[in-house]
Amino acid sequence: MGLARFAERALRLSVGLNIAVAVRAIRFGLPDARVRLSAGLRAVDPFETIHTAARTLKLGGFDVTVPPRNPLYEEYSNGPRYNSQVGRIAAATWSEYPDMIAVDVGANIGDTAALIRGACPAPIVCIEGDRALAGVLSDNAARLNDVRLVHTYLSDRREVRCMSVSKDGWNSTLLPADSGPSVDFATLDEVIGDADHRRIKLIKVDTEGFERRVLQGAFHTLQAGRPVVLFEHNREVLSASGGDNTAIFSDLRDLGYRSALFWDSGGRFLLGTTLDETETIEDLHDYVAYAGKKLGSIYYYDVCAFHEDDRELAERCLAAERMERNMSPGNNLSNCMAIG
Repeated sequence: MGLARFAERALRLSVGLNIAVAVRAIRFGLPDARVRLSAGLRAVDPFETIHTAARTLKLGGFDVTVPPRNPLYEEYSNGPRYNSQVGRIAAATWSEYPDMIAVDVGANIGDTAALIRGACPAPIVCIEGDRALAGVLSDNAARLNDVRLVHTYLSDRREVRCMSVSKDGWNSTLLPADSGPSVDFATLDEVIGDADHRRIKLIKVDTEGFERRVLQGAFHTLQAGRPVVLFEHNREVLSASGGDNTAIFSDLRDLGYRSALFWDSGGRFLLGTTLDETETIEDLHDYVAYAGKKLGSIYYYDVCAFHEDDRELAERCLAAERMERNMSPGNNLSNCMAIG
């Protein structure tokens, strides 16, 4: 290819990307457009020839290293509210239970662990099955103190299953398959151990569609400790795995959980409700955008569920989240600051 032809193609690509970003920004806002553009660049440049250096975020007051392929750098940099509720919920829970242990399932690079540590001194158990993240997670966790790492995938039972594995190294997603790599699964109850079940007062689960299975494998922990549960409700990955429903909310209700808070995918507080309001839960579920359906402006929800024993804690958190939502972005205490 001649130099002139190469320059012409590069110009066309640049114009096309600018138009795509502009259209996306008009429909969903500039931060969303930036994230989607970054995802598109990763798709066409999987070996990161455009950008290869690791970068650093300040989360919870700690330096967190972000590998070049991981989209979390853009998510935190472009969204000042992104995941900020994790720190606030952790602080409120620790004020109620100062002897608590926090569990971070789907710990990724340790970003939410840093937010938890910045909010409270509770011991943290970080669980991550993607071995490609083991090194950076270990390095980041070493800066936080009192963090135990467990390298395993979790499900509702101990088993070995054939799974299709995608997005490994940055957002590992597992789908059942008839053939392919074998994945070893453990349960959260096994990982925690009997001695600590009652001290578990905060569990965060972000496992790309495996959230319900993870919580089913934490039955004894949920019964004994009745922890506050933070989880992602993502219809796109749920539909891909054949679990596009609200069953996780019914499971929690059956275990005595009553209150729930919802944030949109950008980290802005949406509403508080009870798990008895099943029609509200279904309406929220039906609104979320996912592949093959008309897109809404929300791609997933972050949810926090409280046991009926924590009614007062739930009410305090609801009031605090409503207050935080009404703060302007300029006044909001950002959960992170990109520094490198």
